[in-house]
Formats: sequence, structure tokens, C-alpha cells
Amino acid sequence: MGSSRTVELRYDVVIPEAGHERDSIHVWLPLPPNTPHQEILAVQSQASIPVEVRYDPLFGNSILHALTNGTSTGPIHVSYRAIVERKEWRVDLNRPRFVAPAQDPQLLQPQLQETRKIRFLPEIRAAAREICAKHKDPLQVAKAAYDHVLATMTYDKSGEGWGSGDTEWACSMGKGNCTDFHTLFLAVLRCCDVACEFEIGAAFPPGMEGGDITAYKCGYHCWTRFFTPGIGWVPADVSEAARNPEKRDYFFGAIDADRVLLSCGRDIVMVPAGRGGPENFFTEPRIENESGQPVTYEKRLEFTNL
Repeated sequence: MGSSRTVELRYDVVIPEAGHERDSIHVWLPLPPNTPHQEILAVQSQASIPVEVRYDPLFGNSILHALTNGTSTGPIHVSYRAIVERKEWRVDLNRPRFVAPAQDPQLLQPQLQETRKIRFLPEIRAAAREICAKHKDPLQVAKAAYDHVLATMTYDKSGEGWGSGDTEWACSMGKGNCTDFHTLFLAVLRCCDVACEFEIGAAFPPGMEGGDITAYKCGYHCWTRFFTPGIGWVPADVSEAARNPEKRDYFFGAIDADRVLLSCGRDIVMVPAGRGGPENFFTEPRIENESGQPVTYEKRLEFTNL
């Protein structure tokens, strides 16, 4: 039985100058989902304008959507409170494999494809060819990809350009934050025809009972899960392994309970669709007016241990 953590997560957004907008304003916030490793015990939204819950069509992410009528004056507030129990997810990679049923290839297609920033660049195809020449088992392929990222990337947030989860940046610069690490891992695995999914949410400092985490780990943390026949989905957190080398073995096949999932996938389509196109990854608020222009906002993310 792994560890668990129950928290109240408070996600608050204020649009201070809404009264100056001439057209309506859309607000989209990511809502934490129920998963086998995360239970939403309660959730309540609070807003100065009407809100509704929608779901993106490809990944099924829960989206809290609000829309002004263009006549709002003064600041606009949209927020929610969620009580979440998060469990450590640890897979025994040495257990006997079960006979996996035939998997519908269509179900894993989103986890095998390129996105706008997860590109199968020549360097990534070369790494995938080298890995696949040595390994055939998907679990061994994933471990080789994990080791490749740790050997070629440094956790470094200095300068500009990091943080967008772009394979071109990761390959050319060899550094970045969690999005850059996991984008490279995703791209190599997908090139090896191993399905891999991007997951992102909020992280909680170990030992901290509560407080403001708006800027903690860039205000978000991401990780991955990959699919292997005979085992199923397996978690991996390459950037945490880079930051904590003593846990390198742990973070291949496990992730701790010091996090809450907010969304999964890349190039997420807002519902209703935003004029600015899909969201690269969805953890920050998406706020824009009817003409598609972004709107200034203030975000605050807090938690309390329960």
C-alpha cells in the first residue's frame, strides 16, 4: 500500500480590468479529474459570472468555462475549491506479465502522434533507431529512452526559451524544466511506437502543510505514463529523476503523492473552442475575448493538507 495525501486545492483567478473590454470574455480553467490514483472528494466553483463544466473531445479533460456578456464592470472572479486524495502510483515492473488482450490501435493513437511541439526531429528519430536496434520489449525501450533523456538533458531554468515543451528546444539546448524533459521522452518513445501520455498538474512541497504554491515549480509540474502490453500504463517522472539522482530508479515506474493531476494530453481544444487555437498544455487559465486576444489576469493557487 503506497502513501497518499489529501489536500484542499484552491484555484483562484481575477480579471481586474474586465470593465474595459468591449466584447465578451471567455475563461477556461482545468478541473482535477477522478483517476485510479486520484479521487475528487468534493469540488465547488465560485464565480461572479455564470460557469459550466465542459469536456474536451479528445482527452476528456474537465474544463470549467465561464463567459461574460460584454457588459460586466469591475473585476471578474472565477475560482474553485477541490478536495483531492492523491495516491502514490507504483508499478511492480518485475511481476509476471499477464496475457494482454488485443488493444484497439485507435485508442492509443493520440499517444503515438506528433503535436505542434512534440516533433519527430532527425535527432529524435536517430535516438529511436538506436534504441530499437538494441531493445524489442516496450519496457526495455522505455527504460532506454528514460536513460537517454537523463544523459542528454540538464534541469536548468536559466535564460529564456525553456518551459514550452518543445522538442527543438530540448534537442538544441539540452536543458529546461519538466515540460522540456518530458517532451523529449514522449517524442523518443512515440518514435519507437510506444504510446506515451503527457500529464500535468500542481505539485506540493514535501513536508509543507499548506500555503501559496502559485510559483512553486513554475506553478505546475508534469510527468508521463507509457503503455506496455502485459503490464498496462506505467508512470515515469524524468525531470524529478534528474533533480533527485538518488531516486532515479524510483521515478521509472512510480510517482509520489505530492501532486494533483489537472489535465492530460497536448494541443487540447477548449470547449467551446477558443479563437486562439488549441492549448499546448492545460494547467494555466485560458482567458481571451471574443476577438481571440488574450486578457490580463491574476492567478493564485493554494493548498491545505487535510
